[in-house]
Amino acid sequence: MMAMTMTTTTTVAVAFVAAAAGALLLSPGVRRVASAAGRFLLSLVTLMAERHDLAPQLTFPRGVDDLWQDPERLFVLIEREGGVPRGSTLETVEKLGDVQSEPDKAATTAALRFVYKNGEEKQRSRHHLDVFVKFQSGRGMPVWLQAIRAAVEPGVAREVDFYRKMRNDCALRTARVLFADKHTWVNRVCIVLEYLSVQVDDHSNTMPHASGLHRETDQEDGARLRVIPDSSFRCVDEMRLMVRKVAAMHAMFWGRAGEHPASSWLPRRKGIEFAGWALSLAPPKAKSAEFTRVFQGINVYFAGHALTVVHGDCRPGNMIFEGSPVARDVIFSDFEAVNIAPAVWDVTYAIILGLSPEMRRANQDRLLHDYVEALSDEIAKRSESISVPTFQELQNQMLLLTVILFYVSFTVTTAGFWQKQGNTRSDLNSWGTRVLASLLDVDTERAGRLLGVGTADIEAIKKLGKDWAVQHQQQETQQEK
Repeated sequence: MMAMTMTTTTTVAVAFVAAAAGALLLSPGVRRVASAAGRFLLSLVTLMAERHDLAPQLTFPRGVDDLWQDPERLFVLIEREGGVPRGSTLETVEKLGDVQSEPDKAATTAALRFVYKNGEEKQRSRHHLDVFVKFQSGRGMPVWLQAIRAAVEPGVAREVDFYRKMRNDCALRTARVLFADKHTWVNRVCIVLEYLSVQVDDHSNTMPHASGLHRETDQEDGARLRVIPDSSFRCVDEMRLMVRKVAAMHAMFWGRAGEHPASSWLPRRKGIEFAGWALSLAPPKAKSAEFTRVFQGINVYFAGHALTVVHGDCRPGNMIFEGSPVARDVIFSDFEAVNIAPAVWDVTYAIILGLSPEMRRANQDRLLHDYVEALSDEIAKRSESISVPTFQELQNQMLLLTVILFYVSFTVTTAGFWQKQGNTRSDLNSWGTRVLASLLDVDTERAGRLLGVGTADIEAIKKLGKDWAVQHQQQETQQEK
């Protein structure tokens, strides 16, 4: 323990020296690199210390175990934020259940009922508050990757910052947040949302979902709330609703994402910088000259296009649909990947991950028409004159972003970054199948013309995808044995 403490102290000192040197002694370019290196070292050491129980106590529970050891601590934080009346007294705490649609997420989430007495009532009658608590799911990533993220985007915890700064201005229906806080250097967050009981797509159960809005009480079928896992999603009408609703957020921040007060905290992006990490962290075999040319071509293509705020993980499994048998509204959740990017990224992502290859091919143009129509209507509400991309232009963007989605998927699955994030095996397998099918459906000649590269470059990317599928199948076979 003493050796660990001394090593930690020494490395922290080195980190501070590097940061100080970067700030005081070096040229601006070298200064930025040295400062980032110092932040990386400091974050890495802090994360390692936290793993060995050497970090100080946080202002909120570290995780599920910490929460259940002292639930009153969280209740007090909710009270301070106005979630319950001042002076309320906690009586009991009950567990409500796990996220049955994604059971592995029980390690990073909790649903509970606080039974309390209202401090503002003379009779002090009993009340209860049902909440859903979410802790940082990205902690399954390697420590070095967590440290890089903390160094590159210091102080940013996207989902916490979304609920604190953007939720009220994003034009989406989202969860009501009761508490949200972060300690980015140890990659810890705590988000408390009102608990929502929803029915999973198979209609056999009623269970909590990671979004949380309010408790379901005596709802008629028309108001019934449903969550549909991506692997079993078959609902084109719900997909149409999704792309129309997300268009409202895209229009809100269209062309001004970096300057809008609600989104200025997001790291500013250009072109497809939002996905640049995939190229940096990809295994060597994926950094071929062919893909480098394709990636550079896509970056140049998008350099002059307007960007906006995107959900970033816009797929059916992250939605709660209201209404049955056909949804009339949708509640968006899981904003860990909110970003600045081309607007049609959300649409590309939703259609590819949310629909089988057959359904995607049959409905993609119709869904894109719905999106363009909704985007045009929403942008028309803004006072300034703004040109909206044509259907043809967005078709071209979707084609190129399909390649980017493949590369992002390839990187995270090959490196195993998301193996411990709680996603079900059926969803993971369906995503892989759908992403590969969409890549193979890319019009090679059209993509080459748009990027100014040879068709051989596009075919090389497709071959990488086929090899990826073979490797994945071999891994699945080994796991089954």
